[in-house]
Amino acid sequence: MVAAIAFTATTGTQAAMADPAWQTIPPKFTWPVQIAGDFDAGSAQNAWIVGGQGAGFIGVFPNVIQFQPKPVLQHWNGSSWTSLKAPGISGEGLVKNVSVGSPSSTWILATDHPENSSLEILARWNGSTWNHFTAPSLGAQADYFEADAQGAWVGHQGSLVLHRYDNTGASTTHTFPAGVWGFESNGSDDAWASGDNFVSHWDGTSWTTQTWPDDPNRNFVLTPVGFHEVWATRSIPGGNEMIRWDGSQWQAVPVPVGVNTWETQKVVKAGGALWVETFRGSEGGPKLLKFNGTAFVETTGFPAADADPENIVATSDGRLYVAGGGDREGWLARLDGTQWTRIADLPYSASKAPLYPIPGTPSLFQAGHAASGAFAAATNAL
Repeated sequence: MVAAIAFTATTGTQAAMADPAWQTIPPKFTWPVQIAGDFDAGSAQNAWIVGGQGAGFIGVFPNVIQFQPKPVLQHWNGSSWTSLKAPGISGEGLVKNVSVGSPSSTWILATDHPENSSLEILARWNGSTWNHFTAPSLGAQADYFEADAQGAWVGHQGSLVLHRYDNTGASTTHTFPAGVWGFESNGSDDAWASGDNFVSHWDGTSWTTQTWPDDPNRNFVLTPVGFHEVWATRSIPGGNEMIRWDGSQWQAVPVPVGVNTWETQKVVKAGGALWVETFRGSEGGPKLLKFNGTAFVETTGFPAADADPENIVATSDGRLYVAGGGDREGWLARLDGTQWTRIADLPYSASKAPLYPIPGTPSLFQAGHAASGAFAAATNAL
C-alpha cells in the first residue's frame, strides 16, 4: 500500500505570511582550516557550536610542517555568539562533543590532540563557569555523549561499559553483558542500551536487562522515541521487521514487502504519527514509512530528488520537516497533512549544515559548515 503525498511550493508572499524567515547567525571568526565538532541547543537562547580551527600544513613531503587545531567553543544567547576558552586546554586542541542538558548543565568532551591524544577533557558549564572533571579513558571517539539536567552519559560503540557523571563530577561505570551498539537517553531516569543479544533500560536507579525477543542471535537497531516507547529494527530470514516496546511487551509490526528497514536512518514522531525513513531494496533511494497504528505503510516519499533523508526532523508542535538542495544552498519543506510544502530557501547546504529542532518550540537551527568550509549557523527563531 502506498499513501500519496504531494509536493507544492509556496510563493514568497505565502511563505512570508505562514512561516518565519530564516536569518544567518554566523559564529565569530575562526581561522581556516576548521574541523567540524558538534552542535547542540537547549533553547533558542542556549546553543553551542564546537570544533577546531587553524589546522593544516605547509611544505612539500617529506618537508612538511603540520599545524594542529586550536579549540573552538562558542555559545549563542539568542542574539549573539560568545567565544569561550576551552577548559583544560592551554594551546592546541579540539572540542569533539557538546550536549545541552539544561540551562545550567552543558557538557563538553575535548582533547589536546585530534589524533594522538594524551589528555581527554570533560567539563560542565553551570551557566556561568566551567567545572573541569577527569574524563573516562575511552580509547576511541565518544559515540554516545548525552547530557540531562542531572549529569551526562559517555561511551563509545562496542564497549562493554557506559560512564555516568553527575553534576559534581562523580562518576559510575555501568557494565553490560556484551558490547553496546545502541544507546539513547531521554533524561536522567529513562535511557536505553542495546547490543547483539540484549536490551537494557535505565530507570534512574538501576538497569533492567533482557534478551531480545524470540531469537537472541538476531541483530537489532534500537530507537527510543518517548518514555517507555521504543522501536527496533531486526533482521529476520528473508528480510527485516520493526518491533515495538509499549512499556510491557515487544510486538512485531509489519512493514511493506521489499522495504529494507535495516537501512533505517531516522525514526521520528510528528503530528501524533510515527515516521520512519528507510530504503526499498533493489529500487534504491530513500523511502518514508508511516505507522498507521497497526502496520507501516509506504508513502510516496520525499518532496524532491535532492531531498536529504537524514535531514528529516520533527518540531515540538508536531510538524515534520525535511531539507534538501545542492552543495551551496538548500531548501526546507514541511508536511501539511498529505502534502509537502516547500516553505523556505536555506542559506546553507543541508548536507553540510544539518537541521536541529529547538526544544519546546516550533523553530529550527541549521548549523555546520558553509560551502567555504567556515563554521555556519542560521535559524528561523528570530
